[in-house]
Amino acid sequence: MLGGAARGSVEGLQRVFLAWDYWELADRAGADGGVTKELEALPQSFESAEDYIFRFAPLVLEELGALILQGSDEGVMFQPHPAVLAAYKQTDDFLIARLALPAGVASTFRDNDAILLSKDDPNDEDAIGQLHALGKVEGREGEQSLSVCFYLSDDSQAGNPAGMQRVRAMRAGLSTANSCWFLLRLCNLSTLIREWTALHAFPSLSFKDVLLSAKPPLKDGKQALCIPQRVQQAMEAEYNESQMSAVTAGLDRSPVVLIQGPPGTGKTRTILGLLSIILHAAPAHSAGLIKRAPAAPMPEYVTDDVRRLWRSAAPWLAGSADPRDDVFGRDAESERGTFGLLDTRPPVRVGQAVGPKAHVLVCAPSNSALDEIVSRLLQAGLLDWQGNRYIPSIVRVGLSVHHSVEAVSLDALGGQASNPAARDRIKLSILEEAHIVCSTLSFSGSGLFARMSRPFDVVVIDEAAQAVEPSTLVPLVTGCHQVYLVGDPVQLPATVISSRAVEHGYDKSLFKRLQSSGFPVQASPQGSPTQNQLDESRPAPCNACYSMVSTTIPKLPCKMLDTQYRMHPAISAFPSAEFYQGSLRDGEGTEASTTRAWHEHACFGPLALFQVAGREMVEEGATSIINKQEAEMVLCIYRELVSRYPHLRTSHQVAIISPYSAQVKLLRAKFVEALGAEGRHLVDVNTIDGFQGREKDIVIFSAVRSSTQRKGKIGFVADERRVNVALTRARASLLVVANFKVLERDGHWRNLVKHATANKCLYVPQKPFVDFLSKVIQGQVGPSEDLNSAGEKASFVAQAEPGVEDDADLYSDGEADYMETDVPQPLAADIDASAALPPAKADGAGAKKGAKGAKCSKVGGRR
Repeated sequence: MLGGAARGSVEGLQRVFLAWDYWELADRAGADGGVTKELEALPQSFESAEDYIFRFAPLVLEELGALILQGSDEGVMFQPHPAVLAAYKQTDDFLIARLALPAGVASTFRDNDAILLSKDDPNDEDAIGQLHALGKVEGREGEQSLSVCFYLSDDSQAGNPAGMQRVRAMRAGLSTANSCWFLLRLCNLSTLIREWTALHAFPSLSFKDVLLSAKPPLKDGKQALCIPQRVQQAMEAEYNESQMSAVTAGLDRSPVVLIQGPPGTGKTRTILGLLSIILHAAPAHSAGLIKRAPAAPMPEYVTDDVRRLWRSAAPWLAGSADPRDDVFGRDAESERGTFGLLDTRPPVRVGQAVGPKAHVLVCAPSNSALDEIVSRLLQAGLLDWQGNRYIPSIVRVGLSVHHSVEAVSLDALGGQASNPAARDRIKLSILEEAHIVCSTLSFSGSGLFARMSRPFDVVVIDEAAQAVEPSTLVPLVTGCHQVYLVGDPVQLPATVISSRAVEHGYDKSLFKRLQSSGFPVQASPQGSPTQNQLDESRPAPCNACYSMVSTTIPKLPCKMLDTQYRMHPAISAFPSAEFYQGSLRDGEGTEASTTRAWHEHACFGPLALFQVAGREMVEEGATSIINKQEAEMVLCIYRELVSRYPHLRTSHQVAIISPYSAQVKLLRAKFVEALGAEGRHLVDVNTIDGFQGREKDIVIFSAVRSSTQRKGKIGFVADERRVNVALTRARASLLVVANFKVLERDGHWRNLVKHATANKCLYVPQKPFVDFLSKVIQGQVGPSEDLNSAGEKASFVAQAEPGVEDDADLYSDGEADYMETDVPQPLAADIDASAALPPAKADGAGAKKGAKGAKCSKVGGRR
């Protein structure tokens, strides 16, 4: 389904990066340079599709260069392997070499892996290193060989005499049979190749003008859609006003719809309602004919044999018993097992689909975020046209599928046929017939989707603010006519490796660009005609219904899901005022549902700040920072909590988060040291990035930063998006341990201190911390009025660890080395959502070093 230009762009990309000299690239990066000498900042809008590609392409290449050089994935080093040239052939300007490797090594490589082939050991700093080239793995040949593509044409080094000499020497070397080499894996390029392909397919998008101008399109006279009245009534009983406004925002057929979901506002739940509407919406004039409409026909190429195998693989598409019903039980931690949905009736099978259904692609940047949606779909179901719950035909496509949703994975549903060709046909048939297909953004650009003959009508992208714009384009070039971007730009941004690309705006998501340009974030919350009013000459507001958005009702900018049900009001008050201009409200009953017994002691929440003037430091051989005093205080708080409320010890409802991975490792070690081996499992310790989308009853946050000689900078702890995420993970208690004297350099932290002092929840502990907490609980010590009190000054001296020098000169201002992200975590089934929500209104929920300046280690690309 991709045009020839897009297909050809992959070859063009290979001609670019395979011509790079790896060591020269590393030297330029060490001198703060990059792939492109001069980069231009991305504008808010673009003149044409050509202008769009022209501006984005250099930044994609910049990120590609950084990805190849970064080569890190949780610090696991890749080692070069000996390789022997078994064969080679010339294909156009490319040289394809078959390299034999030791037993068991070839299986560790994947298609599209970037590799460095070198005559010398890349780890030998004394080697001259003249014979080397970048290559791309094309595939495995047998159990011990790899097919690798190289671009060694003279044209690739035009105007570069040294480069010309290198590629000619490599061509001669690779023409020598049985020659010996070193092969080093650098990274996998699949995601970036798909983004490059999607970028060059941009001109084919039906709504490219909207994305170019960043403005809503003029109304084209298309008739608005409506939904069956029973669906409307069922949803009105379950969804609040802002949620109803969000799920109906695209009924006027706007090609791009933005829905902002702040923490705890029911974003995932709103996506389920959105899918119910997308699958059952119809043109207003045909609303009464929905039941009698014929089902979508089977593709013509599907033979009887394939149809029989396909029905066996996916019985749920024919109304038969569903094996998933025996797999997905009640949430072990949830009291209701309904993820906060008001209607506790179990989903039922409704048989063969009634009426034509939209073909919907649901995407997310990560596997974890995607599998949460799939899990919720299978647990709670959707609403059919009569307002009853049912499980739609759904298939999860891709790799690393969570075990709880494996039953609906494409491999499970379409892997029954023994013949590979038949198996592929079945899988393709399932993809085209399933009403909802779920995939990560990256995998939606795989060859499997490119072979589909039926395009997707609608694409829904969750966590859209966490994806760079080219990544968002990947599912859009499947031919869709409408896209819903769901996310929150005030939370974590996309992960971008290249600091130069970030400086030029590459980390800004499509969601953020559109929102910054004044693009409406959501439909007007005003009412609209009911199904019985469709024949009226002009739409009239109706208090009972939001089923259709009139083309004559203007949209208001910056609307969002505005009611949160996760946090105690004492926790949500500050994020609402600081990050959402006070527009984030507390749902009815939220305070009662998030009040806990330990709130009788103010130092345990709902909100408490602890001023700890520790020292930040970097341990030998590390790049991330730690703060031992903060770690000690965190441990003391936890011990005091569980000693007074023993049930918390085994409740798994306590989390500790920090911006820095080294502090996370230190905290984990401290808990094991203090509590034994079980301490590893009692508390969830993670980075901010690794905890986004999750929640716990109690969250203890360690900020780490404490240097007094940083020239006013505190690193990415000042990033308002990370601050927002850190402060909105707790349901009942948020306990912040930090040196606020240092953090006050940033306005958000300064405002938090003011908020805490005004609400009498700022404490200035003195050592020993255990004794201090006991005195607070006994009423002998109260909250501090400010950070400049006499008690705080004494505390500063008492807490400082003697003999530790300030480490300010060890850090770079940008702190790119600290951007370490843990693997995002669980599905909604891992989160006790209903315990903290009122009824019905919420979401549940190195190589050569020194002179060469490069480091080769294991790499993991963006998901």
